[in-house]
Amino acid sequence: MDKNDGERIKDDDKVLVVLTNQYMFMQLLWYYSKYPEGIWEVIILKFGDVDLMNSMYQKCVKCGFFTRIMTCESSIYGQKLLNKIIVMLRYLFQYITQQREKSDKKFLKGIVGEGRYKKVIIQSTHDSVSTAIINAMSDSILVCLEDGMGDYLPVKGMKECFKLSHFSLFKSNILQLSAFMLAKMNVANVAAYGYQFQLRYDAQLIKYCSLPDKMKYRNYKEIKQLFDNDSREIAVSENELSLKQQEYDVIVFSTAFADFGDCEELYYSTLQDWLKKNYKGRKILFKPHPREQCGLNCNDLNIHIGGREIAGERVLDILPDAEIVLTYTTTILLKICREKRNFKILRFNNIKSKWYHLGIENDSEVLGLSDSDWIILGGRKDE
Repeated sequence: MDKNDGERIKDDDKVLVVLTNQYMFMQLLWYYSKYPEGIWEVIILKFGDVDLMNSMYQKCVKCGFFTRIMTCESSIYGQKLLNKIIVMLRYLFQYITQQREKSDKKFLKGIVGEGRYKKVIIQSTHDSVSTAIINAMSDSILVCLEDGMGDYLPVKGMKECFKLSHFSLFKSNILQLSAFMLAKMNVANVAAYGYQFQLRYDAQLIKYCSLPDKMKYRNYKEIKQLFDNDSREIAVSENELSLKQQEYDVIVFSTAFADFGDCEELYYSTLQDWLKKNYKGRKILFKPHPREQCGLNCNDLNIHIGGREIAGERVLDILPDAEIVLTYTTTILLKICREKRNFKILRFNNIKSKWYHLGIENDSEVLGLSDSDWIILGGRKDE
C-alpha cells in the first residue's frame, strides 16, 4: 500500500458514496478493490424508474461493504416547468446572498444527519444532488468517477453561451443560458449542449475516466485511468445468470430518445423495420436505457426486452459472443473501443433534433469514429 497516495484513508474514516446507476456500481466494485479502507455509506439517487432504484438498493445490500444505505429522489430534473422556475429563483437568491454552501450543508444533513466524511465519491457533477454534496464536503477527498460521453466535452464560458453558431432557435439559447447559470451558481454542470461549464470545486476532484488522453477539460486535481487490469471479478447475480443462459445472438443497446424531443415513435418504427430486414429469426436482446420507457413492438421478431437493471458494460461480459448493435454513441462504446470489439452503430437521419446530431459529432471525435462506421437509417442509404 502506498501511504503517499492521496486517496488512502484510515480504516475508521468514513466514506460517502452518491450512487446513480448500474455503470457506477461496476466502477465502485473496481474502486473498492483498490481502496477498501474506511467505513462506507451510500446515498442512492433516483435514476430512471422506482424499480431500478430498488434494484440498486439490493445490489448495495448484497455487495456487503456498505454499513449504511440511504435513498434520495430530490433533483431539479424531471420536475414540472413551474417547479423548475421556483427552484432556479431559490438558487439565484442563495447565490446573491452567498448562502449556497450553507444551503447545501443543510440539505446533506437532512439526508445523513450529523457526521463527517473523509472521502466523497460521486459519478458526475451533472446532477444537483451530487454537486450539493461536493459543495458541502469540499474539505474532504473528492473522487469523481465516469458518467458518460459528456465527461469528454470541452468547457466553455459566458461568451460561448450566447453564440448562435449551432442553434438559432430562441428556446435553445434559453436552455444554454440556464445551463450556464446552474454552473455559475455551482448547482450542476449540465453537459448537454456540445460543451460544459466549470464548477467551483472542479480543481479539487480526482477524476477517473476510460480515456484520460481524450479529456478536453483538464482542470481537475488529477486525472486517472479507470478499469485497469487489476480489477476484481464481479459476482454473477441471478439476473445476469438468466441472461447468460439465454445465449442471445444479438444485443441492441438503446438510448433515451425522449431526450431529443418528440421523436420516439419515429425512432422505434425505423429501428424495427431495420431489425426485421437484418435479424429476423435471430434471438435478440433489446436493452433499454434506464430512463427509457420502451415503445418497441416485438411482433415478427424473436426479441426480449430486458437487462434494464444491469449495466450495459456488464451485459457485454455476460454475452461475449453476441453481435453488438448500438443506436447512439453511448458510454458503452468506451469499453467496446478499449477492448477492440466489433460493433454496428446506427444513425437515424430522419430524426431532426439538433441535440441528437450534435451529440453524435462530439462523441465521434472522442471515439475516433468516421462516416464509414455508421449505418444510416431513414436517410440516403437504408441498409
